[in-house]
Amino acid sequence: EPAFVAGSQTTDEVRQITAGLGYEGRWRDVGELSLGIQRTFYEKAVVRPSGALPVSEASPWLFNGTLSILAGSDLVFYGGYTKGLEESPVAPEIAVNRGEAPPAIITEQMDAGFRYAFTPALRLVAGVFDVRKPYFALDPTRVFRQLGEVRNRGIEMSLAGQITPRLSIVLGAVFLKSRVSGDQVDLGLIGPRPVGSIGRTVTGALNWDLPWVQGLSLDLAYEGTSDRVANAANAFVIPARYAAALGGRYRFELADKPATFRAQLASFNNAYGFNNIGEGFYYNLPRRFQMSVTVDM
Repeated sequence: EPAFVAGSQTTDEVRQITAGLGYEGRWRDVGELSLGIQRTFYEKAVVRPSGALPVSEASPWLFNGTLSILAGSDLVFYGGYTKGLEESPVAPEIAVNRGEAPPAIITEQMDAGFRYAFTPALRLVAGVFDVRKPYFALDPTRVFRQLGEVRNRGIEMSLAGQITPRLSIVLGAVFLKSRVSGDQVDLGLIGPRPVGSIGRTVTGALNWDLPWVQGLSLDLAYEGTSDRVANAANAFVIPARYAAALGGRYRFELADKPATFRAQLASFNNAYGFNNIGEGFYYNLPRRFQMSVTVDM
């Protein structure tokens, strides 16, 4: 058996203080309005065994506002704008400047859409969005830094609720156009699509409470994705795939305590493929069967 000896650890410390004001107004049968302003003070320090890295600091003003309008008892339109602060990722181990914390990311998001209630228990939400923020990745010399700006535009939809008293559904889809702009793209040093971007994601689940056995339900889940970019140069692409799972749940009492028995055949189509985090890769789990018992004490 190998004798592992743990070395010195890297510490990652984030401090953030935020003060703000908000307003929320509601006009019965007309709509709602909310506004907010914040000032945040952000600091991130990374200390490696070899010494401290440069401290990342930011103190921006942040804003947000949303408006919703009631167009009827079943239909609501909404729109919003947010300027926010997002913690930047630390440079990965394969980077020349590994462990370094880039400056905090200032993001901007605009969205608009509608919510429609087919029934009190079944609702459809659809909208468009536009998100912009700095783009950090490895440059051709393996230095992790800002390479430009990324803009994510797309459409998102969801349908959730009960179709019948015993059959419920959760269905969602995102269609995304993600593009990077900047000198690095113009010079052909990196590709126009950011690492990990997926053009289409569809997820869904059905749950059926069986009428013949009290407390027993069956469920079917699905997740499908289009291809995704695997490196900054756009030279590698992870192919599209889908995975499905079939399961069941039985609710009962154990020693007078609520309990649930759960069984699931996950990825029963045995879909094999890779995922990526930054420019690192890992593969998804194959077909598997799992069981669990949960008791509320």
